Amino acid sequence: YAVWLNDDSAVTSGWDVASYEFMTDHADVGIGALAWCDYHRDDAEHKCRWQVSQVWGGVPYANFGILRRELGEKVGWFDERITVGYGMDNSLCCRVMDLGLGVVGIADARICHYREMDESRSENYETLSRLGNQFFELYGARADYYRGVAERFAQLQPVELLR
Repeated sequence: YAVWLNDDSAVTSGWDVASYEFMTDHADVGIGALAWCDYHRDDAEHKCRWQVSQVWGGVPYANFGILRRELGEKVGWFDERITVGYGMDNSLCCRVMDLGLGVVGIADARICHYREMDESRSENYETLSRLGNQFFELYGARADYYRGVAERFAQLQPVELLR
């Protein structure tokens, strides 16, 4: 298996066992999406809202994820056609769904994302409109197909996490 995380994130206890067990039990799931929340260090009252992100009104994708190494090699890992700082995860999920495999949230595999608006993040945010254009040009025409794949795996999704 291979896992991707951001450099500003931290895993919670048990995430690895939950991920491994889920992926082992579900061979038709291509990517396990790790549940995540934004955590602000300066907000002691912050309540984490665990989530798995979606695109196109119901197609989950993994901001942080796990997949079998062989599958990553088969689809070519992160998409070099995406030339901005965001969107590699979305693209990888679409290429896995192109094979008919699911992208499913793993409720007990949780990642705290310590998002801080530093210089690097500010620069990345400036590229988001370009990302949208690149990503939707590459994959938007197949949005209905991806919705269909997501529907086939809906019984496995931790619905309370989908945002």
